[in-house]
Amino acid sequence: MTDPYQSPEADLGDQYGDVTYVGFWVRLLAFIVDNIVMLIIFVPVFYVMFGSEYFLDVNPNSHTLPEFVSYLVFAIVVIWMWSKFDATPGKMLVGAEIVDVKTNGPASIRKLTSRYFSYIVAMLPLCLGFLWIAFDDKKQGLHDKISGTAVIKRVNTTQAN
Repeated sequence: MTDPYQSPEADLGDQYGDVTYVGFWVRLLAFIVDNIVMLIIFVPVFYVMFGSEYFLDVNPNSHTLPEFVSYLVFAIVVIWMWSKFDATPGKMLVGAEIVDVKTNGPASIRKLTSRYFSYIVAMLPLCLGFLWIAFDDKKQGLHDKISGTAVIKRVNTTQAN
């Protein structure tokens, strides 16, 4: 006899299709593309906002506000892109997307925000948190492990939307 109060088990099956995990070198390429795109966007904006002196000034204390603004805007843009497109331009270029590791479906804003700020932890010990991608069976870096995300490439897209 089944318990009527038991919570139903979710059968995620092939709802999101077959996937492969995206490895270190492909993710590094996507990261480089993302940084080039951001430079193309941010350099002209910073030039207009702060003038050419910003790029010539070697005093690190004079850059506090612009750098805080850039980090904040960068974080907002990246998290927004992850939530809207499941990827940044670099990941889109290589056909990768960020997903919830348990469902292979879209990750929540909470997980994506956690993922972004977990980059700090992944960078601390000589970027070993990123290098871990090369050795992990699901190709997760430390930031992915902390946030419960993975970077995948869809092999068979049979989405049920």
